Amino acid sequence: MNGTKINSNQSQYFSIEQLKKFLKKQIRLKADQGELFVSEHIAENFAQHDLYSLSEEFKQAGYKVKLKMTGDEKIFSVFWN
Repeated sequence: MNGTKINSNQSQYFSIEQLKKFLKKQIRLKADQGELFVSEHIAENFAQHDLYSLSEEFKQAGYKVKLKMTGDEKIFSVFWN
């Protein structure tokens, strides 16, 4: 994912539910700006199964999702057409 724009305002979210709300808000904002995806660096230590469940939820809503996890780095990306 070279060249991926990561949201730099690093919003604080303390639960998967807050992360989901944040991502939905960012999707609406970025789509209105003509963007085709949103990526968020996840600083919180969410369980891998919670991130996988969130990924599946977005996929069921019709989005493409990429979850990149290397070491301590986690990037959650949502794509739409």
